[in-house]
Amino acid sequence: MIQNLKGEVHELLTRSEKHDTGFRYRFVGSPAYLRSCNIVFGDELSFEFHNSTKLLKMTKVVHTVKKKNPSS
Repeated sequence: MIQNLKGEVHELLTRSEKHDTGFRYRFVGSPAYLRSCNIVFGDELSFEFHNSTKLLKMTKVVHTVKKKNPSS
């Protein structure tokens, strides 16, 4: 279960993997959910995992800034 920044809880399939001192999470088959949260490939997401409720809580989204090509 994942809680987005609006507090809405959705049931999504995730995979976790150990990474350095923490974990990385991957969403499986959830492009519609990510679009509904205005999240695109390359955005950085931060989560907290609450073991007692098994809830993965989104705490922060940092959107990727795309550089524009300078005009010639």
